[in-house]
Amino acid sequence: MKNKELIITREEAIDIADEYGLGNEVIYEMDHGSSPWQALYEWDLLTLEQLEKPNTVAEIVKIFHEQ
Repeated sequence: MKNKELIITREEAIDIADEYGLGNEVIYEMDHGSSPWQALYEWDLLTLEQLEKPNTVAEIVKIFHEQ
């Protein structure tokens, strides 16, 4: 994929992280150069259970597993 950041927004990443009490950590990662999907990956929030979330997250999981 050319630009993974188009798949998930900063706000979506924060919303996902907040569900696990990691919102501040993901914000920190993004503020220090990580894209939203990288920040979620850094905190192990890209798992198969996210497939139940909105399509944008499902697409991220699919991309992650294709690499």
